[in-house]
Amino acid sequence: MINLIIKDLKLQKKICIIGIAFYIFMIFSLGSASKNIPVEFSTLVFNSLYTLMAVYMVCLSVLYSDAYDEKNKSHIILNSLPINRGTIVISKYISLFIYLMIYLVSILIFSNVLKFVSPNLNSLNIVGILLSFMLAGLIFSIYYPLYFKIGRKLLGMYRLFIWSLVIIFPTIFSKLIKKVPLSTIQNFLNNIITNYKFYLIILSIIAVCAVILSCMLAIKLYNARDLD
Repeated sequence: MINLIIKDLKLQKKICIIGIAFYIFMIFSLGSASKNIPVEFSTLVFNSLYTLMAVYMVCLSVLYSDAYDEKNKSHIILNSLPINRGTIVISKYISLFIYLMIYLVSILIFSNVLKFVSPNLNSLNIVGILLSFMLAGLIFSIYYPLYFKIGRKLLGMYRLFIWSLVIIFPTIFSKLIKKVPLSTIQNFLNNIITNYKFYLIILSIIAVCAVILSCMLAIKLYNARDLD
């Protein structure tokens, strides 16, 4: 299993370089825009944005790794070796969270370093880290069972979904948010800030259960799959 994880990590050099450039640019931009964020909501806003940044880069890493495996028919090679299919599946889930930890550490470093340039910038904290693991867990608890069921057929749809999310979602979200009364937004954010521990506990339980069930389902589907 360790060798499978190392293999996935070796493929991430180019993506990590892109991620570092992306984080520096985004965090510096956030620092410039932070003057317009109310102080009482700044921690929540920054952690939410850091979460999205980390999960977006994880999506790129997973896409790149899985596309490489499909292109080179790595699944056929691996299944010709004395390796249990369950081990292959579990290694993918572990690699996923290792990617996430690498990107979170990068954000933590850059957000603290760039505070010297932009004093209004908030650094990543434990809430943002937990949110990142929850969101990544929920997203990939859906993705991986489908991937191990249908393989490369899913990659095109996944790629389209990610790029559509990056390009279309910010535009749609900005238009929708303008139609919502400011008082409603403030009440919503106040509720989250007041009860954030409760929400974190509930979401953590849901995410952990989702990942465990997803991994079990992915193993079952992969064991039943005929490889071509």
